Amino acid sequence: MIDQNKIYEFSGNHYKMGYQQGKSFQSEIQRALKTFKSLEEIKSLKPSRLIPNSLFIKLAAKKAIEWLRPIISK
Repeated sequence: MIDQNKIYEFSGNHYKMGYQQGKSFQSEIQRALKTFKSLEEIKSLKPSRLIPNSLFIKLAAKKAIEWLRPIISK
């Protein structure tokens, strides 16, 4: 059995480590967002055909951040 897990090490302050993580996983993050946006479950949540997908995703992300911020802050 081949171990497919890779350990990444980042250094610096929180901002620098987050930046390094974002750069390291940029393509995976973009692929995940593209997949997320194309899910039928997400498309079915959009209230109207008049709202562009990009605007709906931005509004949904803003709402999710509002809901999750208190939990993440803890």
